[in-house]
Amino acid sequence: MNRFQEIAAALRGEFLAMAGERAAAMKALLERLDAVPADEQALADLQLAFHNFAGSGTTYGFPVLTALGAEGERFCQERGGRGHALAEAERADLHALFARVLEALAAEQLPPG
Repeated sequence: MNRFQEIAAALRGEFLAMAGERAAAMKALLERLDAVPADEQALADLQLAFHNFAGSGTTYGFPVLTALGAEGERFCQERGGRGHALAEAERADLHALFARVLEALAAEQLPPG
């Protein structure tokens, strides 16, 4: 492995570690939205968390995370600022999208088969 590959691998590892922390924060935000479906701040914070994946995933070699992040960011943006609670189906959609993010992260952390 050359020096560039070593640096790239180290950066990818750092990204994945940070992504795990972001995922934990996203889970907490989803739990807040389940408890208080009208929590606009939780939805805005979740939008930012998805935005972070959208903006950095491909940079570190994770285009699936970029796509999922963009989808989640759009979803939250379209529903934010409405002044009313997220419907149960909307929260279920967010949970499903978050599950896809977790699956993508898990797939990236496993060594190649």
